[in-house]
Amino acid sequence: MMDAIQHTQRFKCSVSCFNGNIIICASPVINAQFHIQDYRLKTKDFAHHDSILEFLFLQETTNRNIREAKEINEKITSKSHELEKLIQQLQQKEKELILSNIRIEEQRQFYSEILNNFPTDIAVFSTDHRYLFVNRHGIKDEAIRKFMIGRTDYDYCDLKQTDYSMADKRKALFTKVIAEGKSLEWEDSYTLPDNTQKFILRKLAPVLNERGEIMSIVGYGKIGRAHV
Repeated sequence: MMDAIQHTQRFKCSVSCFNGNIIICASPVINAQFHIQDYRLKTKDFAHHDSILEFLFLQETTNRNIREAKEINEKITSKSHELEKLIQQLQQKEKELILSNIRIEEQRQFYSEILNNFPTDIAVFSTDHRYLFVNRHGIKDEAIRKFMIGRTDYDYCDLKQTDYSMADKRKALFTKVIAEGKSLEWEDSYTLPDNTQKFILRKLAPVLNERGEIMSIVGYGKIGRAHV
């Protein structure tokens, strides 16, 4: 770059070579006497820039940046509104889920109360033969009843410190119900402390979903008559 002086106006020239031709470009250097009203620039800003082209470049760049910023802001605002709508939808779904869980819990308590007052042993098992529910008549001790949820008859035998004969028998019957998908009945007998025999008629029945698949197994038993 080199300077040239013409009256009171200074110029800066640039020399470049393009396709074998020498190109000289001159641009006036802004001073306080230059009319800049059309460029919306202030005289106090002159000292920070070298030429009109620089001013115009900065002005255009600034205007473009403002436009781009507005476009970005509009996009952000639009996305923000979409996000707010999504949050409102999620909050509504959460409320519906909470209400649904409340209704389910109320129904569970309702049916549990009914089943707990049936005068028969009632239990619900998962397909791997773990207790999902057992009523008060089935296991009278509340602590043991809670302990058995998620456990098997083998755990019950361990708790009572008895052999696995009862658990093995029930496991075999349970496996048969799962394999055949049919209900099964049998009779259990117990010797009471007074040496009398107690007979219980038991039944396992599969609970099927709409596709005919086994969801769980329901077991129940009632006291039978003593054999003569």
